[in-house]
Amino acid sequence: EPEPGARWRRALPWVAGVLALIGIGWLVGVAGQPPHAGVDRGLGARLLAAFGITPPQFSLAVTSEPQGVNIAVDGHDVGRTTPTTLALPVGSHRVTLSMANLGGVSSTVSGARGERRRLDQALWGALDIAAGDERVPLHVAVDGVERGTAPVVVRSLMPGLHQISLSGAGTAPSEHAIEVRVNQTAHFTAMPALSPADGVLDIRATVSGDGGDQPLSGANVWVDGQPRGITPLHLTLSRGPHSVRVNWHGEQPPVQVIDLPGGNQRYATFELGAGTLPPRFVRGGNVDRMPLDRATVISGTIEGVRPADLREMWLHVRTPDGTWRRYPMSTLPAPGGVVGVSVFPVALFDPQGRAAFYLSASTASGDEYFTEIEAATATTAR
Repeated sequence: EPEPGARWRRALPWVAGVLALIGIGWLVGVAGQPPHAGVDRGLGARLLAAFGITPPQFSLAVTSEPQGVNIAVDGHDVGRTTPTTLALPVGSHRVTLSMANLGGVSSTVSGARGERRRLDQALWGALDIAAGDERVPLHVAVDGVERGTAPVVVRSLMPGLHQISLSGAGTAPSEHAIEVRVNQTAHFTAMPALSPADGVLDIRATVSGDGGDQPLSGANVWVDGQPRGITPLHLTLSRGPHSVRVNWHGEQPPVQVIDLPGGNQRYATFELGAGTLPPRFVRGGNVDRMPLDRATVISGTIEGVRPADLREMWLHVRTPDGTWRRYPMSTLPAPGGVVGVSVFPVALFDPQGRAAFYLSASTASGDEYFTEIEAATATTAR
């Protein structure tokens, strides 16, 4: 029988081979680990780090506006986004903050052993909107936020796609998408989209009966507060909002406001004979000879709607250039309904001292109610 020492000597090569395989696997695992803090230190440095030997480091707190941007150090993605803190080897490093396909910003940062450094970068973009035709004023909204009249510059925008909305008197509303890049200004020219001056409004009425709803002839029609005929009625009107009201044997359904596009046709249909009383929306306040040197309050009362059911109420006023603006109305409970109040914007009177306006109200269930479009007048013309 072989001596114990001889058995160990024969087994030693096998043991050494197994240990070598384990060691190789361990080294491969260490070499394959991601670089510490995103910095590629090379295989030798990683092997030293595996034994707890690390080079001198400093910490870098990285923040940005907006947050959540990608970070690369010396050209290597660290796999993190702002805000974060990195541990970097002592010395100088190139730190790049970027947003996918939208550009980035690079900075050189140096640090000594144990030092704490900070890097804060702004990556906003901007949008320069020029006026394509200064004879036609265009109102600009970016992502639904009013920005004034072109030309206008919008700063501190999140890099990416943004929606530009254009509107103006005598023009068709238009939408445009534009990309804004990191630390760059995108340029856009606002051109008026001219549309025909008139459109067609078809006004109809129906009456409920035993056989269902039937077309109704003979209901009196008012457009923008003026009598225009009886149903059915076919009218050519200027583009823009128009109020329509009908009356039949004393029954008066809610007023409708139709925004009529130029060169197009819209329909206003009224249902009568249902036997139910709809909410009644009445404008209050004196709109004749409004003083220009003190506040004038406009009110609106909607009867048949509970305060808890009313969502909002607005005052809509046409500007001298033909566009419309709306102003929120403060609402209060009233006997049998809700009353809304707002100060009339006398700055919107035209040179003849007139301003068209109407009120709107909406409920939590999605129903909308309007007053007729009428004209307020100032005490003196400008």
